[in-house]
Amino acid sequence: DSEDPSTATARTFTVTVNDGVLDSDAAVSTIAVSAVNDEPTLAATAADDSLTENTDVTSGAVFPTVTIDPIETSDSISEAQLTLAGGLEDSDIINVNGTAITGLTTTSATGAALASGGTYDYNHTTGVLTIHFAGSTSAAAAETILEAITFGIDASDNDPSTTARTVTLNTVTDNGGGADTNADINETATITVNAMDDAPTLINVDNSTWVEDVDVTAKIIDTNVDLADVDSDTVTQITVQITANLDNAEDVLAFAGDANFNAGTYNATTGLLTITSTGASA
Repeated sequence: DSEDPSTATARTFTVTVNDGVLDSDAAVSTIAVSAVNDEPTLAATAADDSLTENTDVTSGAVFPTVTIDPIETSDSISEAQLTLAGGLEDSDIINVNGTAITGLTTTSATGAALASGGTYDYNHTTGVLTIHFAGSTSAAAAETILEAITFGIDASDNDPSTTARTVTLNTVTDNGGGADTNADINETATITVNAMDDAPTLINVDNSTWVEDVDVTAKIIDTNVDLADVDSDTVTQITVQITANLDNAEDVLAFAGDANFNAGTYNATTGLLTITSTGASA
């Protein structure tokens, strides 16, 4: 009942019968054994992880424990298949055998080289990633490669999607053509992503000039200033302050208010003008 019987030597059976006095001539039967390739078995443990924008951007091993048995001791492992899904972004990264694979939502690849050996195929439409191991890769070596796979987000992305990503180990295939399937494995690692609040930025801030006894009425400080915030389209508060050479008796900052912001409140002692949004929705 062996899954890996020896096929090198045929089995020979010799049969004789005896009538109580004499033996019959021997009858010899030879049985040749032909091997049938058995599909490998695969077991894995998935490890969920949580990443954080700009700081903790690479997961631990998504499959820290992988066990492959090709059944036939002479078989090597030829490929493994994974599926990437969830809130993938193009700048996300899956690290496989020394190669950081990116372009996950726009770029497919066929036969692309892996830095530490082998190649990979990737379909950006389906998220299917197929790893082609280098020739004669043993089950133990394939396990090591799969156990080192990690997932990451772009460290410079200040507004990553917070929709969870998933990495599923689907199949392994041996060089005899057998493949274990996801129905047996069913291991999926879930990677959550936490956003960080980034400070808004001001650009195109210009200098202004007042002329004594000429510019005596209120004057707009800056007509070109632009505000940007990678996290939000709304502003809750604006502060403007005279930070140098404040003349408490003469200098005044004011804002009349509009559909989005209340009229500003000015503190003559500190030179600080505070403007708040109407409903924090501007």
